Amino acid sequence: MTPLSQIVTADPSALERAAAQGVSAAQYELALARMEQGDAAQAAALLKRAASNGLAAAQYRLAKLYEHGEGLAVD
Repeated sequence: MTPLSQIVTADPSALERAAAQGVSAAQYELALARMEQGDAAQAAALLKRAASNGLAAAQYRLAKLYEHGEGLAVD
C-alpha cells in the first residue's frame, strides 16, 4: 500500500477525494491542513468523522478543540 504522504504529494486533490470516501487518515490530514488555513469549523467536522471511525490521533485533536472551544458550537 502506498503511504498517504506519497499520494498527496503526487495529487493534492487525492487527499480530499480519500477524505470524502471515508478514509480516516485522509480526514485527519485534511483537518490538520484546514486548521493551518484557519478553518477550525471545517477541521472539527473532519476530525469528528475520523474520530468516530476510531482514529486515536483524531480523537485527541478533537478533544483539544473542545477543550479550547475552537471550531465547535457552544452549548
